[in-house]
Amino acid sequence: MNKTEMAKKRVTMKDLAQATDLTVPTISKILNGKDNFCSAAKKEEVLRLARKYDYKPNIGYRIMTGMETNIAAIIFSQNRKTFEEHCLHLFVALNRGLEQRGYATYSAVMAFDAEVNLSKIRELETRGCRSFVFIGSPVGERRIEKYLDDAGHQHVAFDYHESGRQFWPDEEGTIREYAKILEEAGRRNFRLLCSRAFFEGRLLPLLSPGERELFEKAAFFVESNSPTQFVDGQKAAAEILRQTPDLQGLCCYTDTHALGAAYYLEKNGVKVGRDVWVFGLFNLPSVQYSFLPINSADFELDRVAEMMLNQLQSANPFKTVVKPKIIRRSI
Repeated sequence: MNKTEMAKKRVTMKDLAQATDLTVPTISKILNGKDNFCSAAKKEEVLRLARKYDYKPNIGYRIMTGMETNIAAIIFSQNRKTFEEHCLHLFVALNRGLEQRGYATYSAVMAFDAEVNLSKIRELETRGCRSFVFIGSPVGERRIEKYLDDAGHQHVAFDYHESGRQFWPDEEGTIREYAKILEEAGRRNFRLLCSRAFFEGRLLPLLSPGERELFEKAAFFVESNSPTQFVDGQKAAAEILRQTPDLQGLCCYTDTHALGAAYYLEKNGVKVGRDVWVFGLFNLPSVQYSFLPINSADFELDRVAEMMLNQLQSANPFKTVVKPKIIRRSI
């Protein structure tokens, strides 16, 4: 088929191959950015013709044959992740980045059943997903990752306990840094507002004996992923203040808890930023623009999303620990 005929119909890879004297597999490699032996000029000719004649891949054929599709799934590990503001921020950044790279995207929310979750992955696969981006740790995580590895599908994760390909936010290290900041300022009478699961499963195993004693006295447990975090923060602050009237510092596992706690303290005559230093996590806009000086930790999620997508096509295992920038507003 010559170029005049190409302009009158939907162009296929076979048409592009005939017009450029290349094979269909070579055309496929060029269009998908794969390594090949063509010159830069020949590659540019293929891409120019594809743009000129509005080449679009046959998605149905690609799905049926198991070929790459440029269709990705962004997966929340459970429903509560969908109302955590930092997870939504990351989701939007990932979706925008995938679109800029030419991907179409699905989104999904995992359940509390390993079999159901594996079935969801298979269903996404039948819809053409060949790339999977996870936010959080789904139930049945090891089986899911093995299935994706065995199928040769690309995947990358954020805050996914068992993943061999992930970016891990150093929340534990950040909390320890907060304690160090308070200690250096002579504010030893502090409390830690977090979930029992985070405290016992993630923080305690990292602590020295001296730190362990300090944090065990400081811990105050709440549900960290509740949709009522602001109210929970207020309630926790009321009880903490009753137990610790000479409170000097309050470290919270989320910014929303910190906002609720700070609101309660200020309302009850405790000056936030002077009497009590309050800390949160992820430096959400609600904290950035709060009239109360709440310290936080910025994990630069737009940058994390970019790094995740840059690693998506790599097959090598990795675990990148993401260190935040401590935002000091009352120190």
